[in-house]
Amino acid sequence: MKQLGKAEIALILYVIFAVVVFVISAFALKVPIVTVAFIVLIQAGLAVCMHKAPLWLHVVVIAAELALGIFTKNVILMILAALLYFAGVVVLSFWFRGNTRREKRVTE
Repeated sequence: MKQLGKAEIALILYVIFAVVVFVISAFALKVPIVTVAFIVLIQAGLAVCMHKAPLWLHVVVIAAELALGIFTKNVILMILAALLYFAGVVVLSFWFRGNTRREKRVTE
């Protein structure tokens, strides 16, 4: 049986966190399920597109999400979305760092 690495464990934890955010948003915050699914997909897409961006740009994205939450009076929902974005960026950094190490071992 293959042992899971840090990247795989981080990905599994991200999926669990996304499901938790989905359930909390849909049932506790009473946000429509389609809207919650759209937000979860947008955050994952943003994380994929921007995982190699400089730190200040991540701060700008999270600040914009929080400002949008204040503007739409859904602060808790947008805090969850910002956490989902942050978690996605962290998972992708683990994933790509782990893959480059594996590639170096194979070539050596």
